[in-house]
Amino acid sequence: GGGDWQGMGEEKMDEEESLHSLPPPPAITSPLSTKTPAIASTSSPSSSTPLSYLQHMKYVKSIVRYDYETFRILQLAVPFTVSAMVETIGELVILALIAQYLGTDAMIAYTMTDVAVGVTS
Repeated sequence: GGGDWQGMGEEKMDEEESLHSLPPPPAITSPLSTKTPAIASTSSPSSSTPLSYLQHMKYVKSIVRYDYETFRILQLAVPFTVSAMVETIGELVILALIAQYLGTDAMIAYTMTDVAVGVTS
């Protein structure tokens, strides 16, 4: 019905609040550093309790959540990627045929013309 949209904001608010309640990720140090890496704690900065594996996984899961928008983006990305790959393979086959049957001078002329037309159009 018409009032269904009103409840949607509350779910988003709950998700956002749950993300803010997660602990911060562990600090990343340089591989050349000689100090031991500092691990973020769940309570205060002075606490020395390290994050557990499950807390890390919960944090990663909150970042890499596969939602409706991600699904729609992937639905669009797959056909465009396949199309670009087929186009590139087709151009390489044409280039190989020109090089094989007409020689390298013709191949270079074709490539330079293709680049010039591609840049200006």
